Amino acid sequence: MRAKLHSVDDAYWHWRNGGYLVYLQGSIRSACIAFLFRFLPPRPSLLPITATMRTTLNNSGTTDSSELDQIRDWKALHRLSTQLLKTNSTTAKLAEVLASVVAFHHTSRAVISIHDPGLECLTVRASIGMTKQEVEELNRIKLSEGCSGAAFAERDRIVVENFDKDERFEAFHPWAKANHVGAVYSTPFYDDDTAIGVVTVYFGMPHTPTAREMELTDICAGTIALILGRELADASSRQERERRNKVLAHMDEGYIVLAHDFTVREMNHAAVRMCQRPIADMIGKSHWKVWPEVNDTEMGTMFRRAMSERIPLWIENRWVSPSGDVGWYEVHAQPIDEGMAIYFRDITRRKTAEQAVADSEARYRALAENTSEVVWRADATGMVCEMSPGWARFTGQTSAESSGEGWANAIQPDDRAGLLAEWHAAVATGMDYMTTYRMRRSDGQYRNMISHGVPLKDKDGHVREWIGLCQDVTALREAEEIARQENVHKDEFLAMLGHELRNPLSAVRMATDLLERTDFGPERTAHFARVINRQVAHMTRLVEDLMDISRISRGQVSLERNPVDLCAAITAAAEQLRPMMNAKQHRLTLDLPEEACIVFGDHVRLVQVAGNLIGNAARYTPAHGDITARLLIEAGKALFTVSDTGIGIEPALLPEIFNLYTQAKMTSDRQSSGLGMGLTLVKSLVELHGGTVTAMSDGPNMGSMFSVTLPCAATN
Repeated sequence: MRAKLHSVDDAYWHWRNGGYLVYLQGSIRSACIAFLFRFLPPRPSLLPITATMRTTLNNSGTTDSSELDQIRDWKALHRLSTQLLKTNSTTAKLAEVLASVVAFHHTSRAVISIHDPGLECLTVRASIGMTKQEVEELNRIKLSEGCSGAAFAERDRIVVENFDKDERFEAFHPWAKANHVGAVYSTPFYDDDTAIGVVTVYFGMPHTPTAREMELTDICAGTIALILGRELADASSRQERERRNKVLAHMDEGYIVLAHDFTVREMNHAAVRMCQRPIADMIGKSHWKVWPEVNDTEMGTMFRRAMSERIPLWIENRWVSPSGDVGWYEVHAQPIDEGMAIYFRDITRRKTAEQAVADSEARYRALAENTSEVVWRADATGMVCEMSPGWARFTGQTSAESSGEGWANAIQPDDRAGLLAEWHAAVATGMDYMTTYRMRRSDGQYRNMISHGVPLKDKDGHVREWIGLCQDVTALREAEEIARQENVHKDEFLAMLGHELRNPLSAVRMATDLLERTDFGPERTAHFARVINRQVAHMTRLVEDLMDISRISRGQVSLERNPVDLCAAITAAAEQLRPMMNAKQHRLTLDLPEEACIVFGDHVRLVQVAGNLIGNAARYTPAHGDITARLLIEAGKALFTVSDTGIGIEPALLPEIFNLYTQAKMTSDRQSSGLGMGLTLVKSLVELHGGTVTAMSDGPNMGSMFSVTLPCAATN
């Protein structure tokens, strides 16, 4: 409540019975009027009552009109306090206060606006006599603007006695005229020293507020601040309770509150779940009657000590539930004002895990004795003193045969001397030992092995013994060799790619040089243009094939699936390759069924498959050779074959014919052009369509045949 403090002789407020008792000093018959304003919460200091309100009765026992007004005001405030005591809703309380404000001012319009820290405007919390549109307009007025915004920003009352003549709020003159506002004044209210809102009173005509009106408004503004402050406190308390209840409800740990006499007062859901009995059987009953089995245990002793000595304690306790389940719980007892809080969580998994670790260590020891890997131990001098059973199984040597340096007899003779030299050097230096060699397996096959040994040293750094492991890495070495061969094939492919690009580039460069240096006629110029176009088209195909392979390998190719006539796709592919085959005078035979062969796939990609197979046949078939493209429908599947009378395929290359690098190797003699990427694309695209592709050849110069099988589309 913001007002000047007058002398204590004028008036004072005293807290009594949950409200403020207001004493007004008077001289008539030593009487005073006391008003119990029960709604207001206690304040540590006296609250102001102005001197103009101190006298209610004159010495003659009569009252003038101003005194009667004061008495009516106090009665109105008393009625307001009574209504506020009867009302629980904050909205209803604010409406009651606002109704009193407009009654005090003999007007019909007023609002209570509060500030939300997240907004730049005041928000109307309660209003009387205002239309919905007027409230919306007030909500759009920013802080420091308008009468209410200025009062809030300046933390002082703002009075506009005549809107038409007030230059400070000239921007709001149209609004005032449109809403029939002749005068207005706004009074800020506070929570401690922080402004939280404004109460604003509107008058239809120019109006100068009286001291009485402003004093009553101050009282009401203070009341509003207290209402909102209590609402905020209640909300904070409610949120705190909700947070606490939510935390307790979602805790994995059990939570029990015991009174000082060990009566169970509160339990969360986890506690009820873990105790495995109805909550009604536990709440309100003695802990010792609910869980009598705890009475004479270490945990029971801990509970009594924690309660009596008011100290926190904890224990890990093995517990058997009423259903017979055995578990482990970590229990904490924490003294609190109400008595004692017990937190307990199920640590059965942890205990089980600890036991599992112990069991695992035991299994590891057993595994070291029975593993397929070869575990060995040697003394400080390097003499083997123990070989695991795995050594005997792997090499066939007995313990006596492998002791000392007898184990070296299982090493491939070419590797034996070097291995022993490395081992002796490691023993002499006490450094970790790792080497590779070939060792004879019990079946007589030599396997690639890697051996790693580490010295175990005493506190003085002297080697006490050696422990180590021998591992068969033959499969790893084979994989490395395959990878090496892949790299070789890749290098060959890149070399061929460079050759394939260099030839057309050379032709293009030669043609462009001639065009720049010599003035040829139209026919000659057109010839060079055709050369350039042909070579550029060749390079474009190479690049497109490479990009297709890259996209397919990364899974970035998506098919536009539709019913496709495979006969039409094969015919279209053959027509695209007709110039190439005519140049080599190939005889192409298309053996296609008369009816349509419908498959569900991507027309463009299927044309690409057929084109690559026919083009591959043309590329590796000498001039005047025969090429046959045939399509059959068998058992709901389309079988498309392309056979030729060309150079054929080495039998050893057939299993890898669709591998990109294998193709490069096959064509490295440069007797035919191309990189062989087409077959790689064919395989990938056919598999994307759910089909298969195979290659057959009887050998060099015996021709070849490629077969594609695709599922036919279902017919109605």
